[in-house]
Amino acid sequence: MKRVFFASFVIFGLIQNIGFVSAKEIQSVGHIACGTFLAACNADKLDLDCQAQTAYAEGYISGISWEYEIPLEDFDGDTVKYALIKYCSENPLTDTQEGAAWILRQLM
Repeated sequence: MKRVFFASFVIFGLIQNIGFVSAKEIQSVGHIACGTFLAACNADKLDLDCQAQTAYAEGYISGISWEYEIPLEDFDGDTVKYALIKYCSENPLTDTQEGAAWILRQLM
């Protein structure tokens, strides 16, 4: 009886996950508020938060373009950093995930 219950529980869990994966919802962790990002970059372009969010945005852009097979123009870390600074300066109440999505749309 325990095995049947456990198997049912596992199968139900897998069915729930299949729907989530097929929806291709974009979720991420690691982004921060634009104000925090700008404060870090204004203090020093080599500040940990400034550098980490640049790497976050590069990974976000690369991952989305890979998963959805989106061809992109070439980009590098400095281009992404200054595009993210530009986005956050113009939209200080948003976050770096929205900035990364904006950069992705610019590269398409």
